[in-house]
Amino acid sequence: MMRISTATELIEDAFGKEEAIRMIARAGFDCADLSLFEMEEGYESPFLQEGYAAYALRLKQVAEECGICFNQAHAPFHSSFPNEEQTKNRFHEIVRAMGSAALLGAKTIVVHP
Repeated sequence: MMRISTATELIEDAFGKEEAIRMIARAGFDCADLSLFEMEEGYESPFLQEGYAAYALRLKQVAEECGICFNQAHAPFHSSFPNEEQTKNRFHEIVRAMGSAALLGAKTIVVHP
């Protein structure tokens, strides 16, 4: 079965993640690619907070209520930096993104080296 998907990134920048999911469903997409780019340095992402699992499950619930799923997610960009501390932090963010994608039911996560 072929599914049609789109990324949440640009829509969520304007309307937030929950509304982006609803808009994607209303537009006729079967699933969504959850962008986790806000995990990048300088952003206050719920996915980096202690309650990230509950937040991920809430987004999954919103998607299910709309009749769509998450077919994949995108981890934060750039996986290495000249500074070792930044690289360690990004590694933590990517691992957290993988765990979050699993909670969402996404079977694939895109990690850009």
